[in-house]
Amino acid sequence: LAANQEHLSFYHKSFKDWIISDEADEYIVDYDFGLKSLASGIYKSYEKDKSAMNDFELKHFITYMEASKDPNLGEVLADGDLAKLMMKRAREKAENFAYGESVKLGHMAYKICENINKKEQASKTALFMGDVFDAMCQLDESIKWCQKGLDVIEDEKNLADKNLPGELRLRLADAIFRKNEWKEAIDQFHKAYLYYDEISNQNKKLEAMILEANTLRNATDYKKSIALFEEIEDELRNKDFKKENEGQYINYLINYAWALQENGDGLEAIECIEKA
Repeated sequence: LAANQEHLSFYHKSFKDWIISDEADEYIVDYDFGLKSLASGIYKSYEKDKSAMNDFELKHFITYMEASKDPNLGEVLADGDLAKLMMKRAREKAENFAYGESVKLGHMAYKICENINKKEQASKTALFMGDVFDAMCQLDESIKWCQKGLDVIEDEKNLADKNLPGELRLRLADAIFRKNEWKEAIDQFHKAYLYYDEISNQNKKLEAMILEANTLRNATDYKKSIALFEEIEDELRNKDFKKENEGQYINYLINYAWALQENGDGLEAIECIEKA
């Protein structure tokens, strides 16, 4: 047997395949009965006090109920408070770098939010999943979850968190950027910048513009990159952005300098570096 933090498992899959087959004879294990027993046992914990459920129970509860076709599944998938509890544990796990456990909990919470049509909460959960998968360097999974989050709220007009679509776009664009897919990343950063402009969040708009301009530089489209940096410079003349976001302003100057230097404008690049 092989041991990990929460259970023992067979060292090789062939032993599992054998022990649930007729060939195991007197040693045979009833796999379906085992699933039903686990689902039933965890449901008892849920009924007694869901807030006291341990991590194993929260992570695998819905999976076991689905696999065993448990008749109480509908009740569990309609429990918004359970989803909140799962997300609370998921965030705690992520803060302690237990990312694998975190995404299992987040996925279960998403299923509940999706089932009860809590679209904004489902979208926020998808953004969380995108963040964690990004931290795990699983960029395709991060992209998938960010897109899922955007799809969920596509037609929502009365979001409590107006910044949510923009945050999803930025996370999506960043994951695509890290895959060196410049064209798609530029498109997503641009959509984020247009969205923030639409809701009049000027600081986030400028952040998205800086990221788009830097991606244009990475794509070696220096002229477009410099043109956008110049547009940002015009915007900054009438904003408190420099004082409120010093780190980001320095980042803007450095990226602008790179674009200028790579375009052959060395003296202007030096001016930007000196400002930074």
